[in-house]
Amino acid sequence: MTKDILLGLKSTYEDFHGVQIEEEALISAIELSKRYMLNKQLPDKALDIIDEACAKKSTMSEKLNNDEEYKKSEAKISKIQVQIEQAIEKQDYFGAAELKEKEETIKLEMQKIRSSKNIPKHLRMIINKEDIGGVLADKVGIPSNIVNEGEIEKLRRLDQDLKKSIIGQDEAVEAVVKTLTRSRMSVMHKNKPIGSFLLLGPSGVGKTFLAKLIAKDYF
Repeated sequence: MTKDILLGLKSTYEDFHGVQIEEEALISAIELSKRYMLNKQLPDKALDIIDEACAKKSTMSEKLNNDEEYKKSEAKISKIQVQIEQAIEKQDYFGAAELKEKEETIKLEMQKIRSSKNIPKHLRMIINKEDIGGVLADKVGIPSNIVNEGEIEKLRRLDQDLKKSIIGQDEAVEAVVKTLTRSRMSVMHKNKPIGSFLLLGPSGVGKTFLAKLIAKDYF
């Protein structure tokens, strides 16, 4: 469902920013936002990442910043938006409606300017899954190489990192990593928990530390 929405909006974002978006980038935006952006809902959070990734790579902003007519239109829009708020506060709804019509007319003119500055599709910058990962890494403060890791690479690294950090508990680490692997490779039922772990032992053996490391490095 979310993927269909993103595919439907793909050309709109491409034309607005003057870029090309790979389908793989859309899938990455869905998966990564679902994993790391827990305070927002899909499809909004995926669209936020896509929009930001496009803006970072787009040459459109530079072109528009040098266009005096476009800059004047932006200033008019800002002024009208303030006037609309003031009209609504005064309960002048007819006046607010007229201002809204003016705003839409100016926006249409601005869109014409954007369209005139668009470059042919085959010359546009391409937005890929690495661009999506880079934007999300900046948002959540996680290195982009970790965000962009595939599942197999992530699980291999997790096994190695846990054994380096938690000394003498290789058997427990391997049991946890194997369970995560089965879950991620769709061997286990998707509607069931990833795993239930009972960690026993005296204080200081690494029970809490193990849970914290898995949360930090994997989830």
